[in-house]
Amino acid sequence: MLRDPNKYENSVVYVKEVGYAIVAFGACSEQRDNDLKNQGYDGEIGSVYVLREFQKQGIGRDLMSALSSDLVGRGLRGVALWVLRENTPARRFYEHCAGELIGEKQDVRGETILVEVAYGWSDIGKLQERVQRGQN
Repeated sequence: MLRDPNKYENSVVYVKEVGYAIVAFGACSEQRDNDLKNQGYDGEIGSVYVLREFQKQGIGRDLMSALSSDLVGRGLRGVALWVLRENTPARRFYEHCAGELIGEKQDVRGETILVEVAYGWSDIGKLQERVQRGQN
């Protein structure tokens, strides 16, 4: 993804460093899921990850701000992301960022079934407002 973003719908990756260590990252791109794209979510947040010891310090909010600004700069209007249904802390974070639950799917990997839920923002501007309000 870092070497050839074109292969990944022009993905961009943002990182947060503390000292010389990467403690968080997030990636965004044009939407890859056709169903979500057809619903008006033309942008995608592919990942947001913050090391546990750096959570609740505003880093996730800063990443969401950078990702949403990137997508707006591309002229995209809506954004969605997938998260494991059982990842309660992440789901609470996305709900705090005004994300709406918009879908669910199962991903079968061998004998393991992972259930993911989608959160979406039909207007990326609302996501930007929410994360920027949290910075004050």
